[in-house]
Amino acid sequence: MDQAERNSGAANEAPTGVDVKVAPGASDGGGKGTAVWHHPVVGSGGRGSHWARVRQRRRLLAVYAGLRLGPAFRETIMFSVAVADECRQCGFAHRTWALGEGVPEADLDALERGDVGPFDARTRVAIAWAQAYARSDLTRAPEDVAAEFGREFSPLEQADIGLIVREMYWLNEISNGADAGWSRVHGSPLPGSSVISELRATVAYAITVPVLILLFSLKLRTRPLTLLRSMGPFFRGFALRD
Repeated sequence: MDQAERNSGAANEAPTGVDVKVAPGASDGGGKGTAVWHHPVVGSGGRGSHWARVRQRRRLLAVYAGLRLGPAFRETIMFSVAVADECRQCGFAHRTWALGEGVPEADLDALERGDVGPFDARTRVAIAWAQAYARSDLTRAPEDVAAEFGREFSPLEQADIGLIVREMYWLNEISNGADAGWSRVHGSPLPGSSVISELRATVAYAITVPVLILLFSLKLRTRPLTLLRSMGPFFRGFALRD
């Protein structure tokens, strides 16, 4: 176990005073309101250096290889963060990946609405922590959420979940940056977004999307064109969540 894993308990301590709003009418499956999921990430600088991600590459590869977290669990958490960060591209990608790992479509639809009722207790705890951590811009989750997260997951599991949330946050920023560039072209630049970051994001987006579409089509055993056509309805539904 590396030093980052040994120190994961401290890294996941909760702050006080983090404002987590409640969505009117949202349900967690138990009749209670759930936290608002919408927190667009644009131009925040990735919350950490690229070299820090390079140093964590072995841990990240182990997680993606299914050696540390189950693939269905991992993709559920990553999809929840994409929804929290209002990232429609990452939302589509990780929803598709989760379907390929056997997560029921109805469960993902519920998660997109903020309803975690279909998931088991441990997954609900992880979703709550991942959402809160992302909404705090990767600082710390609220005290009660972090405490429950610490009870349910080992330090190693906490470190791995924290790693994929940070990675998802960074990827959300890239994808949202591409959206911000599109918005700028149409005369509506987004506050906090720069032309340079939008250009970088657009180039990265143009390179990765064709590869991902091909991989997802192979995993789901569907045609790439069919998958591409499904993006439009998902994006429209994503924009109408409120």
